[in-house]
Amino acid sequence: MSKVSASPDRHNRPLVGIAFALASTVLYGVVPAGTGLAFQNGVSPIEVTLFRTALVTVGMLAIALALREKIRFPKGLSGVFWLQAFSTLVISVGFLGAVAFIPVSLTILIFYTFPIFTVLSGPFIEGKRLVPAQMVAVVLAFIGLGVAVGPSLDVLDWRGLALAGAATFAVVSQFHCARRLGGAMGPAAQGFFIHLAILPATLVLALWVGNGSIPFLSGGNMPGLLPLVLVGVCYLIAFFLHMSALAAAPASTVVPFYNLEPVIAIIMAAILVREFLSPVEYVGVGLVLTGLLITSLAERKAK
Repeated sequence: MSKVSASPDRHNRPLVGIAFALASTVLYGVVPAGTGLAFQNGVSPIEVTLFRTALVTVGMLAIALALREKIRFPKGLSGVFWLQAFSTLVISVGFLGAVAFIPVSLTILIFYTFPIFTVLSGPFIEGKRLVPAQMVAVVLAFIGLGVAVGPSLDVLDWRGLALAGAATFAVVSQFHCARRLGGAMGPAAQGFFIHLAILPATLVLALWVGNGSIPFLSGGNMPGLLPLVLVGVCYLIAFFLHMSALAAAPASTVVPFYNLEPVIAIIMAAILVREFLSPVEYVGVGLVLTGLLITSLAERKAK
């Protein structure tokens, strides 16, 4: 009886989910600026992706063993798992790879529109009804993107825009997949299997970009080592908290709290890589953040 009654509560704890989401938001906010700092010191974004993927694979396995989570592949959810793994790969390569082609701050601005798209996908995946305010939020967010990116669009590298955009849509898939997987496996086990699945792909990409070698493994780039480790450790803890948040509460409940991520990430970009937005770009950021705030308030009112 106790096991049957405890199961629904374990996967429907909104306050716990929100707390985990806020903590992971802060740590995730360090990742893009840390990647930019590593890139400035000669470490390519794909090397950062490979390092953090390997670190998370080992780290999540250790956490799963310490928490005594069952380390088993989810039965009946193989399709969801592989979609989650592919989404994580696209996010890792796209988001971090974009900083090699466009400014960190613009990468952040594009990527962190994902809460809007995640909430808007709720009616199709979670059966939740949209409200008019959410459509207003989408319009504001796209106007904000246009204001921030538009004036410099002709000088921005399309590869960076494409990578950041792909990562944005992939994170929508990741949130909903993680919610479904959360009922079948623990967050640490989920993180272990997902990153183990994408590790070969990141290794192949790193070797391809490095013409058959991975410079940081040879110890030939010591200045980039500190930001590399910073990104890896922050991502490891953030990913575990991220999966824990989605295992504790629905995606539409925790996603609005990720609205703080772009603010934290932009602040960290200014601190770590000395990259500041122009006045026009700040207006664009303000419009996007307003859209995100409206989305969050509309979601809460809809409940």
